[in-house]
Amino acid sequence: MNNQMLFGVAGLAAGLLAGLTLTRVGEKLSAWKCKKKNREFKEDPRFVSLWATLLCALVNAIGWGACMYVGWQVPVPAVLACIVLSLGIELILMDLRLRLIPNEILLWMLIVGVPMELMVNGLASIVPCILTTMIVFGVMSTLGQFMGYHKIGAGDAKLAMVMSMTLGFRAMLIGLFGMSLLLLAFCIVGMMMKKLTLKSYLPLGPFMVPGYWLGMLVLLSSAVI
Repeated sequence: MNNQMLFGVAGLAAGLLAGLTLTRVGEKLSAWKCKKKNREFKEDPRFVSLWATLLCALVNAIGWGACMYVGWQVPVPAVLACIVLSLGIELILMDLRLRLIPNEILLWMLIVGVPMELMVNGLASIVPCILTTMIVFGVMSTLGQFMGYHKIGAGDAKLAMVMSMTLGFRAMLIGLFGMSLLLLAFCIVGMMMKKLTLKSYLPLGPFMVPGYWLGMLVLLSSAVI
């Protein structure tokens, strides 16, 4: 077994163990966020069920394994990518649970993700990242004006800006493309099954975060030793 495969297997095993805690942590974070915003917190056993726990653990394991396998030559950025990936799972859980994207998770994504990007692309990449963030902010603001801010919330816009700041232009474009394909496929299947309509509201976090993960893999794969 070569070094790259060893890194991947180690990431897979560590991700599985860490992933088993994500639903419980997400439930505690949701309760804390509701208390902070003076909202009533209602327990929902679906989010801490065995199936939810195993699903989160499986996704986390595959994600960590992929990050460590792709980024085996740049282990520190790969580990940082694993942390961002787990934060993304918590974000999805809270977006589905509370219909909001917590600023605290976005802040930690930024704190962890910026060093990840700089370690891969160097300090010179900070300017393109800032320009990409400004472009994304303009696009999200324009979409909000045309579609309504009730469909594209402030949390979605902030998540998009965190993605652009921590991925850079190329990886961000690929991430947005992956997000768009996932969202389009979900909507088509939902409408075919008559579960969705053109007026249905969907939280964007569960679609944006997988795009973020794809962008991180692209970023790690571009690392030059």
